[in-house]
Amino acid sequence: MLKRKLRSNVDHLLTAKRKAAEARLDILFSDDVPRPTNVQECIKYIRELVDWRQFCEKIPPIVIQSQLYSILVDHTQIDNEINTLRCQGHVVIIKLDAGYYGIVNKKEYLKTVERQIEELELEKETGDGFIAFCTEGELDVELSGKQLLQNLTEPQINTLVRSGYLTSEVTGMFYLSIPNASLFLRTFNDGLKSLKSIIKRSKFKEILLTELLKKEGKKTKKLGNIYYSLHLIGAEVVKIVGTTSGPLLRYVEED
Repeated sequence: MLKRKLRSNVDHLLTAKRKAAEARLDILFSDDVPRPTNVQECIKYIRELVDWRQFCEKIPPIVIQSQLYSILVDHTQIDNEINTLRCQGHVVIIKLDAGYYGIVNKKEYLKTVERQIEELELEKETGDGFIAFCTEGELDVELSGKQLLQNLTEPQINTLVRSGYLTSEVTGMFYLSIPNASLFLRTFNDGLKSLKSIIKRSKFKEILLTELLKKEGKKTKKLGNIYYSLHLIGAEVVKIVGTTSGPLLRYVEED
């Protein structure tokens, strides 16, 4: 009896979660529901797909830039609006990986960084210098050593790179990051690999988006299948096709 009741409760929760996900899909794919029309609205929509409390405040809410390309058609509009939000100090762009840029609310980024500076017991002078750099004026996507040296010494910059506050791929050029970026990336990459595998194993390597939502598994449940699907569409890993049964995701063969 107890087992049946527990099973019923689980089914109810899963059904409620699925219905909520389908309602979110209506915003993107239904002509009857107003969809986001600018980058700020898209960022708000994507952030709300995930319960970021799961990460215990180790990372702020992150929107992958490619996800925006799945919602808004005009890529130039997207890039221009991101740049405007960055210049106005509303968002920062962090480098997550060779292929991923994350968009983060600037206040939440600074709050996370300040907390981590305290938790990781970073030298006060280095931490204060980095916070000062982040709060004084706009933050470019790419940061030169010359820019950083206005608030920091070379040894301090090296410490910030080692600690994960900055990342560098080319000598003298840096990007903002966060110490626990690997926590997000590991979750994101594991889930992405799982979802791509589901699509590739489907007949003709295509699947209805509503069916894909039902296949949320252990590796994808933290961020959710819609979060991943938006990246796959925006990064053109899959092509979205309209059908009478709803949007269908078709895997794009790599060259």
